[in-house]
This record gives sequence, structure tokens and C-alpha cells, in this order.
Amino acid sequence: MATNVIQDTQAQTKPVKIETLNDALRLFLRFHSPRLILTVMVVAWIARIAVGSVSLWDLAIGLGVIAFWPFQEWLIHVFILHFRPRTIFGRTVDLHVAAKHRIHHTAPWVLSDTFVPIRTLLQIVFLGLPIFIVAWSLVLPLSVGLTGVAVFATFGLVYEWIHYLVHTGWKPRSKWYRTLWQHHRWHHFKNENYWYGVTRIEGDMLLGTAPDSSEVETSPTARNLDGRGHRSEA
Repeated sequence: MATNVIQDTQAQTKPVKIETLNDALRLFLRFHSPRLILTVMVVAWIARIAVGSVSLWDLAIGLGVIAFWPFQEWLIHVFILHFRPRTIFGRTVDLHVAAKHRIHHTAPWVLSDTFVPIRTLLQIVFLGLPIFIVAWSLVLPLSVGLTGVAVFATFGLVYEWIHYLVHTGWKPRSKWYRTLWQHHRWHHFKNENYWYGVTRIEGDMLLGTAPDSSEVETSPTARNLDGRGHRSEA
């Protein structure tokens, strides 16, 4: 496996060679985003277990997150990650996470850009999460809210892992992963207007963005979403 890949990530022009999944995991955990999500997940599960009082609401919330997850991936990818800068009242409006995603498309082998931007995660964890927990506890038991946070963080970590792994040189060893690997690589190298799912493809299948790749033209902008053709820092 390549050494100092985090330090050398700016010049990464081909997939980082991964010999084993243990190597992949060790490298994965060197990045800030997976470590933060892992921390939130562990704390949420510990808090949920400590509170106790498991009910059918917990099952409903867990199944709800599982059912909605592919559509969440699709909606976030389409409307947030692929958000295009626009001018409103003379000012350019852009999203930090969208700007980072455009950089990711320009240089897909730069592993540091495969993760949710740490600034976005910090906003979610220290602003969005407390608001959610307080608002939730006014309607339903706090224990059920903690279940939602724990399940959501777990799926978030899986998302980061799969997305990261697809952008390394690790080759598919199972039919399940091969499908995800192929779909996401088509999104990056075939046409950015299709195959938005990362860990689940049901959203693409039901919303019409999982066509036969042989029937889709190769997009000239798949690697250049902003039209500038270069990688810059955001």
C-alpha cells in the first residue's frame, strides 16, 4: 500500500493500491471524517443501551432509516452535492459541500475528498444533532431518538467506508460490492447524471437513474462539473 498517502493526496492521479481490507481499514481510520462519525456512532449506541426501554418504536425507526436511506442518498447527491452555483441579487450562492464534491469529480483518486467535508460534519454534530435531540424529546421518548441517531450514524459510517473503498484500488470480491463499485464508477467516468447511489441502488432503480450503461453517452463533464477543468481548494 502506498505510504504517506494522506500527505501526498494532492498529487494522487491513480487509485491507491490496497493489498488487504485490513490495510484499507487502517488507512480509512487515519482520516478525520470516519473517526468523527465512528465516535458519534459509539456514543449514541452506548447512550441508547444505557437509557434502555426498548419498544416497537425503536424497530419502526430503525426500519424507517433502512427504507429511506437509498432515497436520502439520491436526494442529497442530486440536489446538494450536484448543486450548481447561482447568482441571487448579484451575489453568487454556492454550498461548501457542493464545491468539495466538484473537486472530488475532478480528482476522483484523491482520498481526502471522498469523505463528507469535516466542516459539514462538525455543523451536523454540534448544531444539527443537539437541535434534533431536543426537538425529538418534545414529541417522543428520548430513547427512540437515540436509536435513530445510532442507526443513522452506523449507516453514515458504512457510506463513508463504501465510498472510500470504491475510490481505492481494491477490486470487488463479491457480487454485492461489484454492483456498487460499477455503478459509482459509471457515475464518475461515464455520466454524472446517473447512478447516484453509493451504498444502495434502489433509489436509482425506482427514480430512473440506473439505465443500461451501454445506452448512455459518455459525458464530457463527468470529470469537470464546474467547467473550469482544474482542482482547487475549497
